[in-house]
Amino acid sequence: MFKINHFNVSKGQALKFLLKKLTLSFKKCISFEDGFNNYDMLSMSGISFIMNNGDKKLKNKLPF
Repeated sequence: MFKINHFNVSKGQALKFLLKKLTLSFKKCISFEDGFNNYDMLSMSGISFIMNNGDKKLKNKLPF
């Protein structure tokens, strides 16, 4: 299994774009993920959850 992503694009950037287009607040945004590559999205969201089986580095970096 593999993922192909553009190196200048992230879920955090996509979230920021989408919330701006929809005129919604980060504070009302809820996100949940398990991988460190989602750090920016989790740190931007008002409420974030890291899955139990999530990356240990991510769990150590974010206080959720």
